[in-house]
Amino acid sequence: GSSLLIIAMKSFSGFAKYQAVLGDLDLHLDYAVLGLFSVVGIVGSVLGGHVGARLDQRLLRRIFALLLLVMALGMGVATLHGMLTTASLAVGR
Repeated sequence: GSSLLIIAMKSFSGFAKYQAVLGDLDLHLDYAVLGLFSVVGIVGSVLGGHVGARLDQRLLRRIFALLLLVMALGMGVATLHGMLTTASLAVGR
């Protein structure tokens, strides 16, 4: 609970600063999109809690580990692609 509070406070301060930066650039946040993400996140959290309580915890940890591995591989491929694209553009100049 305390770590969640710290994360929430840090996120709120970053959000407030980001809003000030957007105001300086005469840009605005799309609150409809923010609201949609919030609602989907809350509903997903509640549903995930119910599903997680019914699943075998060992299986749930394995599924989570697999998800982390897939995400890491995807981010690695995207990063490598970006680096190679940037390098090829630099060589082509």
